[in-house]
Amino acid sequence: MVVSIDFGTHGSGYAYVVVSPHNDDPRTRDKNIVVSSGWPDSPQRTVKDLSAVVTNAAGGPVDWGYTAKYRWSDTPANRRAKAGLHGFAYAFKMALSPQPETRSVPQAEGAVDLDDEPALRVLVAGMLRRMRISALSQIRADVGEIRERDIRWCVTVPAIWSAGQRQFMREAIARAGFTDVAHVLLGVEPEVAALYCLTTPGRALDGRGANTDFTIMDGVRVVVVDCGGGTVDISAYQAQKRHGQTVLGEIGTGSIGGALGSQYVNQQFRRQVLTDRFGAEVLARWEAGPQRRLLNAMEDEWDAVKAHLSVAFGPGEPPQITSNPMLEIPAPLWAALPARVRDRLTDLADDERYLRLTSVEVQALLDRVVEPIIDLIATKLDEVRGESDGGPIVLVLVGGFANNEYLRRRVRHRFDGLALAMRPQQPREAVLRGGVHFGYAPEQIWQRRSARTYGLAQSLEFRPGIDDRQRLIIDHENVWRCTGRFKVLVTRGAPVPAQSCVVAETFPTLRNQETLELGFYWTDKTDPQYVDEADVFPLNRMLVDIRATTGLPIRQRAVRLELYFGETTIRAVAINQRTGAKAEVKMLFDPLFANIRHGSPN
Repeated sequence: MVVSIDFGTHGSGYAYVVVSPHNDDPRTRDKNIVVSSGWPDSPQRTVKDLSAVVTNAAGGPVDWGYTAKYRWSDTPANRRAKAGLHGFAYAFKMALSPQPETRSVPQAEGAVDLDDEPALRVLVAGMLRRMRISALSQIRADVGEIRERDIRWCVTVPAIWSAGQRQFMREAIARAGFTDVAHVLLGVEPEVAALYCLTTPGRALDGRGANTDFTIMDGVRVVVVDCGGGTVDISAYQAQKRHGQTVLGEIGTGSIGGALGSQYVNQQFRRQVLTDRFGAEVLARWEAGPQRRLLNAMEDEWDAVKAHLSVAFGPGEPPQITSNPMLEIPAPLWAALPARVRDRLTDLADDERYLRLTSVEVQALLDRVVEPIIDLIATKLDEVRGESDGGPIVLVLVGGFANNEYLRRRVRHRFDGLALAMRPQQPREAVLRGGVHFGYAPEQIWQRRSARTYGLAQSLEFRPGIDDRQRLIIDHENVWRCTGRFKVLVTRGAPVPAQSCVVAETFPTLRNQETLELGFYWTDKTDPQYVDEADVFPLNRMLVDIRATTGLPIRQRAVRLELYFGETTIRAVAINQRTGAKAEVKMLFDPLFANIRHGSPN
């Protein structure tokens, strides 16, 4: 069995398929994938439950998903503690990001503090545990008893996440009760979505609305734009025939993206539209009081409306929103508004208890994220078009926000003639289904590009006139060495085939040295010289036991380091060249949480 878990900003879900010769064919497999649905208290049948939780006095989960949301909002504030409800959190995945603009998306009420690292760990691990248990329950109901060790799990993560954020997820996976943590795959969201698009034909649309069936074939370059609730990830791949099957290799210089998900449109609706209609003072008072749950209900209604806006478009004309949506104002809020505000709202809407948005307002709200998304796509397309031996380019939008008609039309209009826009069969399910395909056959991603330059701190031969003499040391064999040099192992943008191995040889500086400390670093530079120069950051450190060679000449005390970069995480193996002793090293990104939360680049 292969199971995929997508822990998202807005919602989380799972999908699975049975491993069998019948499902070895990707298209047959996709037809047999079971996707989660029918979550408790969901207002509609959806593949994902809400990424929300209600906590108890100890910070542990009481309820999850839509059930948590409604239980918290429907319980009066002065009765929550007696009911055992002490805190509420939503969209807490975005609390992992160091970017200041993302900090306003997660919602935390009551006793929940998303700035508290241990508390956040409990919530993330709890959500993964909940998805794991839900998946197991449905699988056992569908196919009978199954042992967890017979399941290969894939947990998806954003492409733009740092190594530290991915390690955070690995630690959360360990806390979530998975039986074989080392074999839980981390799937990169746009990457696995590309696998889904490779597996299933989609609809190709031009800027004028004409559409045809389209299948990704050998040579086609695929630019995947994963538009979720919190982030937008853009990655590029090229399809290639290898060993009788079509596989994908990453092209370009790595993923780009940003905090441009659909939740930011909702945020601007709340900040701009509700402030304009109700007044800043009234809105601030309501946000801090029991009326907040009614404001949340209005935001939910807006969220549903924005997915079904009318868009006008024509040959050569930019798409324009024509909808003037009406949102119902809850009766308690309407009654609490000053009479002059009610009169103004009635005049604007031509009806009582309604808030009317103009098409100009709606388009301005969406453009706050649509314009930057289009700029990012243009940047990635320019990069991909610069590839010397490229085939036709297909632009694929996946994720929940990909269903927004205005976004789709804007993308088609802007890039008509530069790329063929392809709509997959199930944009919302692309990551979930793709995670299953990746877990089933990871070899379908045959090559990735290094997102950064990675290297090792080493004492290399001193370069007179180049290296500062303060860095000079003399080893036990009287060789002049420069401390703190950055030995590049892989350069940013370099192609790294899956399972490829980068080898480095390193030595102690003393004959009687019993341990060798290896420090790993990363940077966006392509030719760094020292590990302590600007814009170079520590990634990991490890200690290698070299007591077996103590006293030998330094050149006989070599440690061979093998680093595997072509996977979704970095794996290291250290080998004592003299004794042959071999150990696989688990990366411990250090300092882990400080790098994530306090502004170190992703």
